[in-house]
Order: sequence, then structure tokens, then C-alpha cells
Amino acid sequence: MAGRNVAGDGARRDHRDQGQEHPALRVGPGCHRFALPHPYASEPVIGTARRTRSSIQSEFIEIGSLRVHHMHGGRGTPVVFIHGLGSSSYMEWRYNLEATGAKHRVFAPDLPGYGRTEKPRVRYSIPYFARFVERYIEDRGLRSAAIVG
Repeated sequence: MAGRNVAGDGARRDHRDQGQEHPALRVGPGCHRFALPHPYASEPVIGTARRTRSSIQSEFIEIGSLRVHHMHGGRGTPVVFIHGLGSSSYMEWRYNLEATGAKHRVFAPDLPGYGRTEKPRVRYSIPYFARFVERYIEDRGLRSAAIVG
């Protein structure tokens, strides 16, 4: 049965003749996994991209005893970008930071347990992340900032 898949409609399909794989892969009775192209599939992985001139810097800082990765740059009114759960500052904000950094000072930390920031053994919760963001803003010396996220 190599090369044959069963689509959701129950019809057998053989895609070897067309030289391509069918996006529905049989994984179990009545279950299908869809192999759709990842939206960033054509983009380079961090560290493999050609270096381009950018005002956005990526670095590690210490907040208390936690090693935190963040991205920052630009000049002007501060804007802090907070990524969603299950993401990172690079994945979520890489396109926004450069553009926003043209007129504002931008900051984008990886939350604890995400991206390149350390993964402390604590109970992750919304209040925990809110305290982290508050401490991050204080440690950056920001008296006020617009928050995006």
C-alpha cells in the first residue's frame, strides 16, 4: 500500500503517478494529519540568515537570577512587545520590530520558559508572567511604555 493514502472521503488515491504526496496522511482509523506548508518554511532559521544592517539587537540580560533573551533597538518613545504563550519574541515580532524601531525604542523579551530565555521550574501563570513583564520594564529603566501583545 506504499504511496497510497485514504482521503477523508474514503477514496483511495495514488499520488506516485503525479510525483507528489497527498496532504492527508493516514495515521489511524478515521484520523488524518494534514501536511500543509509551514508559513515560515522558506525563511532561514535563526543564526543561518545573512547578516543585514539592522537597528534591532538580540542579547541576553539577567533579571534577578534568570537569564533572559530579548531584542531591542530604535529610538524614541518606548514600545514593549509581549509574545503570546507558545511563541517567542523572534517568531511573533520579527517583522514589527524593525518597522516600529524606525520611530520608537522597541523591546521584546522572551518570556520565562519560552524562546531562548531560561526555563525556571516554577508554576507558570498569568500573574507570574505579569510580574516578569513588570520587572523587565523596571530593569530596562522605562518609566512608561506602550505595551503590545
